[in-house]
Amino acid sequence: MTVFSDNIIRREAAQSPPRDLNRGRGDAGLTLVELIVVLSLLGLITLLLTQELRFGARVWETVASGSKELERIIFTQNFLRTQIELAPFTQNNFDEEQAQQPLAGTEHASQEDQSFRGSAQSLQFSAPWMVGLGQGRIFVFELSKRGDDLLVRWRPSTWSASVADAESQEFVGERVLISGVEQVRFRYFGRVAEDGAPAWHEAWPAVPWLPDLVEIDVELGTSRHPWPLLVVELYK
Repeated sequence: MTVFSDNIIRREAAQSPPRDLNRGRGDAGLTLVELIVVLSLLGLITLLLTQELRFGARVWETVASGSKELERIIFTQNFLRTQIELAPFTQNNFDEEQAQQPLAGTEHASQEDQSFRGSAQSLQFSAPWMVGLGQGRIFVFELSKRGDDLLVRWRPSTWSASVADAESQEFVGERVLISGVEQVRFRYFGRVAEDGAPAWHEAWPAVPWLPDLVEIDVELGTSRHPWPLLVVELYK
């Protein structure tokens, strides 16, 4: 009987298909531990992506801000170089004969208007402004620091002004060239006396000749784009 039963069991086992041992595990899905691990990994990936996006945004803002500031510095230096280089034009075209001729409601042009003079903190000179103010008129420019701004002010020179402008020696316009300035320093290279030797000076008196070089140094702070030292040569 026992042998007969064993034969029947073997025959049925041979005829039945093999069991899929993994089928029960697959049907059951993820375990709680596996689900927690998957969610933790997804959260970590999301956190890393968010930090990378924030870092990228900060880098983009910093680059864009630095680019705008560099453009402002380049514009300011080009403006200063152009206007200061035009100072010899005024000096060379203003002589004693012109100074004695009545002009535009004035008895004669002011010697002060055509002089070039400056200190370590400010600079005043006359030059034509060919763009924006019209017809190549001569203007008196003043560069100085006010608050934390590098400022340029201007007014028509008395020997090229209209009657209304010539009656007033007040500056008629001003513009902030660059903001966030900590310090501005002007220096001048040349001879301040006829028999003197050329040298660097912290101030330039109202003498009949111009300096050879003008140096403009601006400190914008450690976190700002550095100001390249500007040296302007006056071709006389």
